[in-house]
Amino acid sequence: FKKRLWRVAAPTMVPAGVMCAIQSTCVVMQPLLLRELVIAVSLQDEGGDAGRGWQTRGLVATLLIFMLTIISSLAGQRQLHLAFRTGQRLRVTVIAEVYSAILELNAKGVQSLNSGEATNLVANDAQKLLELTQNFHLLWAAPIQIMAVSGLLLWVLGPATLAGTVTLVVCMPLGKKVTEMMIAVRTQRLPLLDERVRLCSEMVAGIKAIKLNNWEAPLIEKLMTIRKAETKLARKELFVWGMTLVIMVLSPTFAVLTTFATFVFGFEHSQVLTASDSFSALALIMALRFPINQLAQVLTQVAQAWRAAHRIAIFLSHPRRTTSTTISIAAATTNADADAAADAIANKSSGAVAGGEEDEAAPVILHVKNGAFGVGTAFGDGGLADPSVEKSVEK
Repeated sequence: FKKRLWRVAAPTMVPAGVMCAIQSTCVVMQPLLLRELVIAVSLQDEGGDAGRGWQTRGLVATLLIFMLTIISSLAGQRQLHLAFRTGQRLRVTVIAEVYSAILELNAKGVQSLNSGEATNLVANDAQKLLELTQNFHLLWAAPIQIMAVSGLLLWVLGPATLAGTVTLVVCMPLGKKVTEMMIAVRTQRLPLLDERVRLCSEMVAGIKAIKLNNWEAPLIEKLMTIRKAETKLARKELFVWGMTLVIMVLSPTFAVLTTFATFVFGFEHSQVLTASDSFSALALIMALRFPINQLAQVLTQVAQAWRAAHRIAIFLSHPRRTTSTTISIAAATTNADADAAADAIANKSSGAVAGGEEDEAAPVILHVKNGAFGVGTAFGDGGLADPSVEKSVEK
C-alpha cells in the first residue's frame, strides 16, 4: 500500500522537492548578497582605488537580491501548490481504497468491520497524509539549510556563532514540550465537546417531551456545567498556544543577543562589530530560525502520517472476495451431462476453498442462455432441451 501511495505522489512530489531546493538556496544566498551591499556602501567613504566602483558593486548586489527574492517567492508558491496537489491525490486515493475495500470484503471481513474505524480512516488518517505533504521536504531541506547557515555564520562571526545556534537548539525541545501540553489539554476538552453536542442534539430532538414534563431547568443546568468545564480547558489551551507563539518569536532575539554578546565580550581582546557583519549575521540568524522551529513539527507530522498509513494498510489487508471465474458447459444435452458439469463446478469451488482463497463455500450462480424450463414431465427422459448452459462460481 505504501508503495502505491508513492507511485501516486511521485509525479508532483518530486517537482515540489526541486522547488524547495531552489527556495532554500535563495534563502541562504540572500544574506551574503546583503553583506556585499553593506560593504559596497561602506566603501563610499574611502577614497582612492579602494572606494572606486562602489556604485557598480552595490547596484549588482541590489539587482541580485531582487532577483533572488522573486525566484524564492515563485519557487515557494509553486512548491506549496504542488505539495497541496500531492496531498489531495493521496487523500482521494486513500478514501477510494478504503471504500473499495469495504465493498469487496467477504463474510469474515464484514464481521470484523467497524464503521467508526472506517470513518476515522477517511476523516482523520487521510487528513494526516494531506498535512504531511505541506512541509514534507523540510525533512531533508531543513538539516541542509541549518548546516549551511551555521557554516556561513561561523565564517562571518567566528566561534561566537555557536552561542546563538545553541540558544535556538535549546528552544526547540522547549517548544515541543509546550506543544505536547497543548495536545494533552485538547484531548481532555474534546470529550466534553462531544458530550455537549450530543446533549444539545437530544434536547432539540425531544423538545416536546422536555416542554411537557418541564425539564428545561435541570437540562440547562447540566448543559452549563459541561460548558463551564469545556470553557476552562479551552482557555487553558489558548494560554499554552500563546506560550508557543512567544517562544517562536523570542527565540531568534535571544539567539542574536547571545551571539553578539559572545562576539564582543567573549574573547580576550574585544572585537569590533562592523555593519556588514551585523546585518549579515542578523539575516543568517533569521534564515536559521525557520528550519529549526519547523523541524520538530515536521518530525511529529511524519510520525503521525506513518502511523496513519500503517493503520490504513492493516485495514486494507482484511480478507476480500476474489474475482469471479466462469466455467462454460457446452451442449449439455442430457441430465447426466448436466450433473457431471455441476459436479465439476462444485469440485472447483471446494478446491478454491481448500486453497485458502475463500473462508466459506461460495454460492453457485446459474446463467442460462437460450434455455427452457419445465415442470413435471415437460422434458421427459431425454434430458435437457438443447440449451447452452453457463455456470459461474463467484468466489
